[in-house]
Amino acid sequence: MLGVFPIPDRSRCTERSLPIHKPYPLGGELLMPDLHRMYRPIQPPDAGRAAAAYREAFPSPALAPFVACFWTMEETVGAIHRVVPDGCMDMLFEWRPDRPDVRRSICGAFDRPFDAASAAAGRRYFGIRFFPGGLYRLFRVPSAEFTDRLVPLDDVAGAQGRLLAERLSECGTFAERVAAAERFLLDALRRGTLPETDAAFGNALYELFRSEGAAPIAELARSSGVGERALNRLFGRWTGLAPKTFARIVRFQLVLSGLERGFGPDDWAGAAARYGFADQAHLIRDFRSLYGDSPAAAGRSLVRR
Repeated sequence: MLGVFPIPDRSRCTERSLPIHKPYPLGGELLMPDLHRMYRPIQPPDAGRAAAAYREAFPSPALAPFVACFWTMEETVGAIHRVVPDGCMDMLFEWRPDRPDVRRSICGAFDRPFDAASAAAGRRYFGIRFFPGGLYRLFRVPSAEFTDRLVPLDDVAGAQGRLLAERLSECGTFAERVAAAERFLLDALRRGTLPETDAAFGNALYELFRSEGAAPIAELARSSGVGERALNRLFGRWTGLAPKTFARIVRFQLVLSGLERGFGPDDWAGAAARYGFADQAHLIRDFRSLYGDSPAAAGRSLVRR
């Protein structure tokens, strides 16, 4: 069941200067677009996150197109965390004070909000946050198999996943865990191969973010050299979501970012036009379905963070 691990605030990856790849020539090698400066996913604040010791680290340049960040968190109180869709996926490791083993899972993409419960203090987490498409690029398991699910890591990485969990448990610091995770992911990157036709996904992903989720799906398909059905299959394989759903999440996240900056009801009509909604009512309806509350309620929470 999705909603067991608390997914931390994904907006805390601070921006650094990284290149933004241009669209790729179709039929050429697939280089994933670097999303660190194109996309900033946001999660709502809550008392549980405020009470948790939380840190992040950037990936190495070789992994930057695929990995948003590495993170660690230690719960000081039991809490309920609201988690909203952002198109990302996480590899999660959990240590409990009452259990010797390491719980390890992959949290897939999702298209609705949910509450993640952390029942007790003293739990420690380490996570690898993947940009859209990043997990599939490294492990070649279609992302649709993780959608709306927590999947055991061993089902994907087998003995290598168990070995990584053991190595992480032996590490004494966050920096050591990041280094161990980097080695694991770089090995996966070296082993992986990509069919050239999947360059169409890279083009479509770049254009979708460049247009801030407003590009029509037919236009995305045409500019990427594939039909709409083929584009749907590609997005399912790489992100676990249909391109229309993915674009909807991108627009929602941009509105959430605007609310964090403090815009309110007077700006919603303009935001609707800015981010490709039919009108203000469309914006509010989509926002409520993806956040679980109204933009006004979300704005009051975000400006207090």
